[in-house]
Amino acid sequence: MRLLLILLFVAAAAMADVEIVPLSTDSDVSFVSWIGWDEYAHLGRYEGDSLVADVTTAGDYDASVGVCEFAPDSHIVLYISSTYNEYTDTLRTYTSSSLSQMDYWTIEGYHEHYSYSFLKNPDARWNAFLAIYSYDCFSSMTHCYWKSMELSVSASGEVDSLFSLCYSLYKGTGSNKGLPQVFTLLGPVLDGANSWPMFCADYRQPGGSFPSGAALQSFVHNPPADSVNLLEDCFYWATSESVPDWPPTLMALGSCSGKAIALWEDVYGQVFFSEFDCMSPESLYSTPFLWDYPDEDNSCVMSANQEDSGMLLAWCQNGQIRCRHYEDGWNGFDHVVETGVGTVPVDNIAVSSVDDGYWIAWLETGSSEPELVFVDRGTVTGIEEGSPEPLSPAINLFPNPCSRFLSIELEGLPLSGPYRILIHDCSGRLVSEIDLESEEQFAAWDCSDQSGERCDLGVYFITLIGSGCSVTEKVLMLD
Repeated sequence: MRLLLILLFVAAAAMADVEIVPLSTDSDVSFVSWIGWDEYAHLGRYEGDSLVADVTTAGDYDASVGVCEFAPDSHIVLYISSTYNEYTDTLRTYTSSSLSQMDYWTIEGYHEHYSYSFLKNPDARWNAFLAIYSYDCFSSMTHCYWKSMELSVSASGEVDSLFSLCYSLYKGTGSNKGLPQVFTLLGPVLDGANSWPMFCADYRQPGGSFPSGAALQSFVHNPPADSVNLLEDCFYWATSESVPDWPPTLMALGSCSGKAIALWEDVYGQVFFSEFDCMSPESLYSTPFLWDYPDEDNSCVMSANQEDSGMLLAWCQNGQIRCRHYEDGWNGFDHVVETGVGTVPVDNIAVSSVDDGYWIAWLETGSSEPELVFVDRGTVTGIEEGSPEPLSPAINLFPNPCSRFLSIELEGLPLSGPYRILIHDCSGRLVSEIDLESEEQFAAWDCSDQSGERCDLGVYFITLIGSGCSVTEKVLMLD
């Protein structure tokens, strides 16, 4: 049995404090890990929404859970926790029936802290996949180091190392000045039997050109025959001189059969989603996310199951657990699945995909254990009863191609405006926006950006949003 472990050594970050993984042969059984308000790490077995068995270990920084499947009726639970400023952590294996410890494997390093995240659905090649990260800081530079390692796991729970890939990044700012700060590391995910595990990270470092400033990066464990390196790409960045008070931020990463999607916010506060194929780290496209989403004070999460035809985005906001489904496109409505919810800090919500729906887990401030709620698949894939039929708005652009002027004609809009037109370049950067009242049917763009400078030649995306509807068309700008 092979287990793929991926080590990611970067600067201080926070991964999910709550994680959930289902038992593949029983959709009513889930395993949840979390860091409690008692500053200990916990692992629990849930049957439905009830906690029936749990263990407590040292660990005040991070915890993660995964499942190895040896046969339909034979599973091993993998669990690891970390303590801030400790150099040794332990990966433990447990029986799936009672959480009795089977064995352990010690991970030793030379870094101040580690965080972990398992692949949440088994894959025939590895059955599990674990992400680890830390950093090295020297007097004249900072060293960020990513490493992937395949492990073997025996039926008795013994763990051993087999194979590794790596990626390094050196930055010439040492000591405590200008340290790269990783805010989020999401994944790993798969989107099919022939895909490779991918994950995303974002970080910011003041001063100089890229990789200083702020960046969103994607990695794929797709080992070329002649290389020992992870594949890596930067799919969005901004230099430190142009970064406002907030950096670009990864919000969620999920996957289903045939695609993986990252939800992220740019430096202007516009939320996008990018699609990946889990073969190359390069995104296939990025486009604005035009529906309700959590604000910066709330975290969100997406399901990741390569055998699911869709995925679920879930978040907590205003005392509600809300969700929105994706399957070849985003559902036009979000759904409230729980009310009367207390404060749920960032990274304390998780979601898993099972045959007939999804389990959402969250940990409220002060609670001793996470709560779970089941979301039926038919509920989130359909339209809520009494909701209006989706509208079919349209925008006509002329001339197209354009040079110094673009006329935008609006059709099929309800009268319940206002509306907004967003204009993005092919990299996903917002270059201009136009606000419209409900009665306006025409708009014009002078082909300049928000500072009044004429935009560069190339392709631009014109997006109309408002009243629960959206539509995007593209225009080519020529000299």
